Amino acid sequence: MSPKPTGGETIGHQQITTNGNGNGNGTAGQPPQTQTPSNTVARSRLMFDPLTELPVLEKWFEENPHPTWLQIDHYTEALNSCQYRQSYPPISTHNVKIWFKNRRAKCKRMQTGDLNLKMMI
Repeated sequence: MSPKPTGGETIGHQQITTNGNGNGNGTAGQPPQTQTPSNTVARSRLMFDPLTELPVLEKWFEENPHPTWLQIDHYTEALNSCQYRQSYPPISTHNVKIWFKNRRAKCKRMQTGDLNLKMMI
C-alpha cells in the first residue's frame, strides 16, 4: 500500500489539498479547495491613454516594431513617469511587450487584408 499524500496533489489542472488523512479535505468538514473559474482572481484590464500614451507607443513602433528588452524597459519607465500614469496603475514591461506584439499582428492583418482586396479586383 502506498503512503497517503501529506501535502497537495495535482489531478489534471486542479490542486487538491489534503490534511494527511487522505480524505481530500483541507480541514475537517470543509470541501476540498480547487482552482476553478469561480474562485480565481480576475485581472483588471490595463488601458493606455489614447491622448498621451498611444501616440508615443505608435511613434516608437514606427521607429522599431521589434524592440529589445532594454528598449522595452526604457519605454516602460518613460510611460510610468508621465503625468497621466501617476493616478492610474503602473505599466509593466509585460504590458508594453504585449502592446508591441498586438500592434505587429494588427499591421500584418492590415497587410494581408490589402493583398486579399487586390486579388479580388
